[in-house]
Amino acid sequence: MTEEQKEKARQRARKWYAENKKRALANTKKYYEENKEEILIKIKEYKEKNKERVAEWGKARGKRYRERHKEELKLRAKKRFKEDEAYRERRLRQARESLARRRAKNPEYFKQQLLDWKKNNPEKVKQHMRDAYQKNNKDVKKRLKIWLKENKDKVRQYRAEYKARRSQATPKWYEQERCKIEALYQKAQEFGFDVDHIVPIRSKKVCGLHTWANLQLLAPDINRAKSNRTWPDMP
Repeated sequence: MTEEQKEKARQRARKWYAENKKRALANTKKYYEENKEEILIKIKEYKEKNKERVAEWGKARGKRYRERHKEELKLRAKKRFKEDEAYRERRLRQARESLARRRAKNPEYFKQQLLDWKKNNPEKVKQHMRDAYQKNNKDVKKRLKIWLKENKDKVRQYRAEYKARRSQATPKWYEQERCKIEALYQKAQEFGFDVDHIVPIRSKKVCGLHTWANLQLLAPDINRAKSNRTWPDMP
């Protein structure tokens, strides 16, 4: 039989099946029920002999099914994720493990991604810092206390550098405002506020002055979120 004859035979078979679908399915079902054990043995033997081919066929079939039922599968997964707690925990754990593996393989890529995201979303970063501090206030203070105790040399160095910067940012007319500024620091300590430089005295872009006009009182969490990255009329 030539290829042309084979193709014509296949076309006749497809046409007959389309016209007699119910009859064909009934015949197939009847044959399967009558020869079930023999068919299962043959299937098992075929799978053992053709493992790679069966695996490829299974992947292709699964891919076709997912493409045809994409939206339906999404809705089903969302519903199950919402209602099934065990499934939700398993999926979240798998997602965390997958992300950890990807980070371990490409640490520099993820580091750069995080830096770019922070650069493009400064307000979200500030809000995240505020929320994290409010949520873990006691824990943050405890860890800070331990860090200060274990890094006394770094603390002394930082304070010395800060005093030097403040000295360089102190203008000649500072003495005229010294009393007011010292009183401001005392009141801040009394009421639990931080004294903040409106225009930072340490920044890559600006250098403010240590003067009365450049000082303000802020809540500690707001001051930490502000840091030295924002000031009035910043570019």
